[in-house]
Amino acid sequence: MFQAYKPDPAAYTGAAAMLRLHAGEVMLAAAHNYDLQAARDAGMATAFVRRATEHGLNQKTDLEPASDWDIRVDDFIQVAQRLTAEPLAPPTGLNRNVPPTGTRAIEEPQQYLA
Repeated sequence: MFQAYKPDPAAYTGAAAMLRLHAGEVMLAAAHNYDLQAARDAGMATAFVRRATEHGLNQKTDLEPASDWDIRVDDFIQVAQRLTAEPLAPPTGLNRNVPPTGTRAIEEPQQYLA
């Protein structure tokens, strides 16, 4: 889509532009420290989600956060709890007619794809 691959900054800014947001309005949640560093360098917020056995029981990399990422947790439920600052109730359905709050759409997303 962007003719760029992670960790190229265009991969991160392009993803934000597809959402019609600036990189600073987006958070990357990932288990790979290099990916989080590239996202931070592109202006995104970061969340380290530990996946200690992603590559089997003998995994040697990405067992711990390598930096002071914005959020450092063990699973995606904890990411959601940290973002909402309260425990989440099980989903009961989505109201697709309500726009998300706290976001600001950009008018020219193509400018972020270059």
